[in-house]
Amino acid sequence: MKNMLKREVKFYERKDQQQQAIIKEWAITDNDNIQLNRCSTENSKLKPSKRNRLLIFSLLPVTSCPNCSDCKDKCYALPSIKMYKNTRIKWAQNWHLAKFEPALLEDLINFQIHNELKLAEKRNKGLIFRIHESGDFFSSEYVELWMRIIKEHPTVKFYGYSKSWGYVEGLEELAELNNMNLINSYIDEHLNFGDQDHINHLVNNHEAFKCKGSASGDGIKCVKECMYCVTGQKPAFIAH
Repeated sequence: MKNMLKREVKFYERKDQQQQAIIKEWAITDNDNIQLNRCSTENSKLKPSKRNRLLIFSLLPVTSCPNCSDCKDKCYALPSIKMYKNTRIKWAQNWHLAKFEPALLEDLINFQIHNELKLAEKRNKGLIFRIHESGDFFSSEYVELWMRIIKEHPTVKFYGYSKSWGYVEGLEELAELNNMNLINSYIDEHLNFGDQDHINHLVNNHEAFKCKGSASGDGIKCVKECMYCVTGQKPAFIAH
């Protein structure tokens, strides 16, 4: 697994034309049948609840992350795109749209949110939107895209994590939106992800909240059983 991750990291951290050509090929593999829905509705750790429906948007890992030098070698998203072709294609399409057709991507995300809100209202539920299961905010223009989307849907609760503070302009303004909880992935300059000792240090010395799912190992699902990250600011995750 470690050797596989090293190979994946080397590919995704490249920024040359050959890498971009390969990603573009992935993105247009199913271009004739590109799905309107650019977001997923759950994954193995994120599940909708009795009170809330769920949407999750992702980009390619590492490639879309301006500040990943201290986490790329243990990136949890890399095995997913190695093992699951459909995941790789969808995230590559999202990355291609975000880079080269952002207006279309914005329309597609808004379209899916509108449809999910209709379903949520029929069932008297809310809608929670996780930005970036994989990936990060890579440019100020991309941040502005999300600011427009979030403002368009004031009843939706958006949340996400970022290591791009200080690398990409606009994150401070994004974090100030009433229906957006943007979490800095560094807690007082310490990465919020690591082994048990590291997380205990964050909890004991920096007022971090130990993620119940990663801490217990008993399959607790985010959103469905724990809503801390939707409103909280210092989650810490045990590597697993």
